[in-house]
Amino acid sequence: MSVDENLLNQSGEANVEENSGEEAAPSGEQKESADTSDGRLATLKGSQEEPKSLREAVQQDKKKKLAQENKKEEGGAKVSAIRQGTNNLLKSAWMNLITSFGLTILWIDIHVFGRAVLGHDMFCELGDEWAKPEGAIKGKNDQKKTKLTKTVEPLGVVMLNLGCLIVIIVSFSFVAMLINVVSSPLDSATWLVKEFL
Repeated sequence: MSVDENLLNQSGEANVEENSGEEAAPSGEQKESADTSDGRLATLKGSQEEPKSLREAVQQDKKKKLAQENKKEEGGAKVSAIRQGTNNLLKSAWMNLITSFGLTILWIDIHVFGRAVLGHDMFCELGDEWAKPEGAIKGKNDQKKTKLTKTVEPLGVVMLNLGCLIVIIVSFSFVAMLINVVSSPLDSATWLVKEFL
């Protein structure tokens, strides 16, 4: 009899016993048949729902291991509601950067400043707003994407701020030239003649 059939028999016997109102502990022989020789199938005493097949048991075991790894990586700390809100605002600021003609860079700068002043409890690091929420199963590709966004976003913020600085300098110099032309048109005309002739 295969392991799958043993597990199915166990679940069928458990259903019959539950219906009759009796709770009986599984025998040692049934416990041994549930464990595999290569150790892939862990004991499922703490689980709320018994797997019906070996495949489901292995999947539950993998989910548990991934959840434990994620808790180790994140330190087990839960994200506060304020931080979730600022994460969503930062994400929407990046998504609406073009449609707002670059004005959402102000919120991105406020977010960076807030992280420097108030810390990580209220503001996430740049790139973390795209990470999956806590409790979601994360794979290696998700970790690579998060590392990539953590390196690209700060560079993007620096480039956007430099671009905004250049736009401000050009616009102020253009306004200064217009004021110079309006305040002394004769001097401006003679300067133009001397330059181009």
